[in-house]
Amino acid sequence: MKIHSLLAVGAAASMAVVSSADFTQVSGEVEDLGDFYVVNLFVNFDDPNNVLLNLFDVNLGLSSGEFNHSDFAFGTGGSFNYLSTGDIPGFADSTLDSYVTIGTEGASLDPGFGAGSGGLVPEGAGWFDGTPTSYVQGETIAIGQFVFANTGEEITFSFDGTIGYKGQPDHTNVSFADGTYSVTVPAPGALALLGLGGLAARRRRA
Repeated sequence: MKIHSLLAVGAAASMAVVSSADFTQVSGEVEDLGDFYVVNLFVNFDDPNNVLLNLFDVNLGLSSGEFNHSDFAFGTGGSFNYLSTGDIPGFADSTLDSYVTIGTEGASLDPGFGAGSGGLVPEGAGWFDGTPTSYVQGETIAIGQFVFANTGEEITFSFDGTIGYKGQPDHTNVSFADGTYSVTVPAPGALALLGLGGLAARRRRA
């Protein structure tokens, strides 16, 4: 089941603060795959000419647990590098892989990301468009997919970081905006309903 965080049933979300006239928010879509949750993150602008350049000083993580990888980076604990994402039956599944990107063609990791391996994003990490002449622009631009296990307990996913962008491809001035996003799955109300449902089932069997 896929839900937009602003409309999510059983998900509590907080959107980004507006830091400039062009940047509007960091938004997310949450998909419940049963054993896993998938969060797809986006940077949003109010003008389709805006060009997303990079993200930095990023703090991104979970209240408990680590992100899941299912990619080509065998023996490394998985990688957040988009180039490692793909599909090999029985070995790699892109729908269950966590990675960062800018648009649909991937991104380069900045030094703060280190090797990009493992299930945790280093504090202060960042990524950028490694082919800036191609200009990733639009009103809604993907910045990553993040997958984590459904443990049956509440887990909060959170992001905050700085976004670098230009108003148009030919502009030389770079603008910066701070964005935040968080979502809790399943929401406290959903857990309560599940608990009540189990209690009702036991009473019917009694």
